[in-house]
Amino acid sequence: MTDSWNSIRGGAFAFPEIDLERSDLAYFDDWENMSPAEQEDSIADFIKNFLLYIDLVNIFVTRQGLRIDLTDDRIDPRDGYRFQYEKYGFEGDGLKNFDVEDHSLTAYYPNEDLSSVLVANVFFSKSNVKKRLSIFGDTDVEDTEKAVAECIEESKKEERDSSVPIETSCRGFVRGVQNFNLEGNNSNATSLGGPNRLRSYPISRFYDKYSFFAGLEYRTYYLENSTPFDYFFEKGVFEAVQSAVFYEIGQVSPTNNSALYSNFKYSTGIGLRLVFSSVVIRADYATGKEGQETTVFIGYGF
Repeated sequence: MTDSWNSIRGGAFAFPEIDLERSDLAYFDDWENMSPAEQEDSIADFIKNFLLYIDLVNIFVTRQGLRIDLTDDRIDPRDGYRFQYEKYGFEGDGLKNFDVEDHSLTAYYPNEDLSSVLVANVFFSKSNVKKRLSIFGDTDVEDTEKAVAECIEESKKEERDSSVPIETSCRGFVRGVQNFNLEGNNSNATSLGGPNRLRSYPISRFYDKYSFFAGLEYRTYYLENSTPFDYFFEKGVFEAVQSAVFYEIGQVSPTNNSALYSNFKYSTGIGLRLVFSSVVIRADYATGKEGQETTVFIGYGF
């Protein structure tokens, strides 16, 4: 049994998807030929995409976690329970700060002689924006009329050479910030797809503010022994060959309600693993609604 709490601080970068076509400065020359409504829409689109571009959010990453391990082995458990909680904080020089919380519970149910084990995992992740973009000090940008009035007041203090009316520019600007905050508020929880969850889908195929996953995997052991080895790249003890069959379901949603727990995506597949004293090398083949994926990875999916 092991309990642990970890805290890590480091560096990371995130590059948002940029709509370069809609953010092209060349379109600015066309604004004078647009109607006021079209001008406002165009300005709002540009402001939102520009903010997404400069919002390289994740300069500093903090990580904290708690693991309660009631299993019989740290690397290759066959009996017991394991709970893990992790919290990632993304903050720094970006326009918004957010955090992600992951909760995972895994249970291991072996047969009598421990030659096979049924593994069940439930995983839940959520994200939360801690700091949204503010542009006018204490003025709430979601209060459209007040924010527009503040923008107009500030704009009158500056020289202008634009043919676009101040009110139209300000309404487009405020709406662009609101749209950025709307997209930013849907920060992403841990995604589904890839080598660990919903293995028939590409990495990060599904993502939203909340994610839910459940999986079953039946593992069977063969050729069990304790054979030492010492190669130039690794040394340890070979313990077993393992086959596996698995079935997984998962869903993502912007809200934690019935939408997160219905209409699940699924994956089913088979795997072959080499179990060593210090590591498990895993090869999985999974199929689902969108096709098949083959994974070669270090460690178990769950």
